[in-house]
This record gives sequence, structure tokens and C-alpha cells, in this order.
Amino acid sequence: MTDVLHIYLTARHAYVRRQAGWPGQAGWPGRAGVEAWPALEWNALAPATLDFSALPAAPLRLLRRRRVHVYLGAALYRLMALDIPAALTDAAEAQLAAMAMMAHELGIPAAEWRCALDRAPAGGKSVACAMLRSVQQRLQAHAAQLGWTLASVRPLAGVLWNAAQLLPAWRPGAARAMLLVEEDGFAAVAGAGSQVLSVLALPYRVDGAAIERELRRLAYAGGPGAAVDVRLGAPDGGRGLAAGQQSLLMPCGPVSAAGQPVHYADFRDLFFAAGAAA
Repeated sequence: MTDVLHIYLTARHAYVRRQAGWPGQAGWPGRAGVEAWPALEWNALAPATLDFSALPAAPLRLLRRRRVHVYLGAALYRLMALDIPAALTDAAEAQLAAMAMMAHELGIPAAEWRCALDRAPAGGKSVACAMLRSVQQRLQAHAAQLGWTLASVRPLAGVLWNAAQLLPAWRPGAARAMLLVEEDGFAAVAGAGSQVLSVLALPYRVDGAAIERELRRLAYAGGPGAAVDVRLGAPDGGRGLAAGQQSLLMPCGPVSAAGQPVHYADFRDLFFAAGAAA
């Protein structure tokens, strides 16, 4: 039996879900055995305010020595699609080069950010993700304090982009883009099939006009004359900002069963919609 904790972290909230069950059962690992716990408040500017000891006491004890997956909101990381020189064959050197490029292009101090690099095969765009060191350090220290194993720390946009590749809404191999609107930022990913061509993540209070501008930009991400299938992910409270864009919402499958909400381990139900046009 697997018992895993999933945490979606924005600059102000920690959304927590627990998944317990047997791998291989119907719906695993997507939605089987997933329960949502009350959200916790914290302040990313003061990482010590991130405190999971406020979670329900009994399940917290059960979760000791359990694996934890953390999904970062757009306000807590930066993304860039990069061309890494083929001569940089050493992984550590390539990662340092990527961090230097991000520091130069985005103006972020390298000492405060930690870079992870998803290197593409020769000729492809590599994706670099810079995450705040202070947040990562707090996660690692607090997980150790609680006896948890911090299995992964990843940007939510990348997780949902990968999940969307398996959904029938997107035609195989088509030029595609996804705009993910979050409570304190947004992320945009564009590519062809599963190959990423451009990425963007910004801490920004998004309004309807900003969504329309970004959707128009993504529509031309494939170049002149290329038809790009653009999709929108937005929480229930933010879908009103996308007036007239409802057909762009990415469908995720069932979000309710027997009158009860269905929760997904990767939080896709917060952003994708059931019954959206495919």
C-alpha cells in the first residue's frame, strides 16, 4: 500500500492532499484514494511560516516516513527554454550555464535561486527551472523535522503540461500551448507534441485583459501560418476572468462522483474543467 502526501504551494497557501491505496487500482495514480485537507496559510517572503505541523494530528503521525511531492506555483519559480551548447557534456556545467543565462536574461540573483535543467536531445530546447533556495531549504528542513521523505519539488505547470499530453483534447503531434492562471501568478508553455518550445512563469495578479493578451501571444507561438491549439487552465474563482474563452478550458475527466468532488493527486481538477469542449 502506498501513502503519499501531495502539496501545491503558492506564495500564500499550501494545498494538501493525501493519497493512500494500491498502485494498479482503477484511477491510480490520478484520483484513486485522494482526499483533500484544509489549506494552510503562509508567506513566501518569510519561509519559516510554512508549518505542516498544523495538519490533522492523527494522519500526520501516520505520515511519518512517508513520501511527499511538492508542486510549486508560478510565483515561486522562473522558467526558460534554452539552447545548451553541445560542447557542455557535463551535467553540472550545463546546469551552471543555464543558471547564468537565467540570471542574465531575467535579472534574478543566482545566489538566491537554484536551477534544475531538463536537457533536451541535440537540436531541441532544454527547459531550465529556477526555484527559490529559501523555499527549498525550508521544505527540506521541515520535511526532515517531521520524518518525511521529500520525493520531488516540481513546478505545477510542468506537471500539468505533461498530464495534458495524455488527454484526448489535444490532437497527437499538434502545435499546442497552455496558459495556467494561478492565484498569484501565471505560467505559459508552448510546444509541438510533447516537445517544449517556449515557457514563461511570472508572479502577477492576472486580470481578464492580461489573459486575452497572453492567449493571443500563444496563438502565434508556432510561427507564421501555424495553427496552435491553445488551452486554458484556471481555478473556479478565476474562470470568470476568461469570459468568452470557456471553449479553451482543458477537460480533465470526472470532477464529481456520487455527489462528491473527485480530487486528483496532481491538482488538475483545480484548473481543468469537466465537460469543457475538446
